[in-house]
Amino acid sequence: MADHVTVREAAEADGPILAGIERRTPLQLGDSALVIDRRDDYFAAARLMGEATVLIAELNGVPAGVFCAVPHRAMIGGVERRMLYIHHARILPEAQNKGVGKLLGDAVREKFAGKVDSNYFYISPGNV
Repeated sequence: MADHVTVREAAEADGPILAGIERRTPLQLGDSALVIDRRDDYFAAARLMGEATVLIAELNGVPAGVFCAVPHRAMIGGVERRMLYIHHARILPEAQNKGVGKLLGDAVREKFAGKVDSNYFYISPGNV
């Protein structure tokens, strides 16, 4: 049976699941790893960002990944642009290379289609 990925907007009730995904996917910083633990309120930081959106992906019905996105204004080459910053992007190790990240990316681009000029996020070259 082929893997099945679904993506939806996360709800407050998903907070503990999303926090667990983030704890299980540390940021690799050279020889060190940074584990982020948002504790009881996964959405606290997102609420400070205005129009933030949090998407959750499920692989075969099991939570497997998360993307947060927030649009903002930026000056690029003297031109005001509306950019979409994708952050807190995490895919569980067992769900990597199964299309989860692609479908999360597709969903966030679709949600903000026509509302932003471009999107971006930062990925450490050594972060699997």
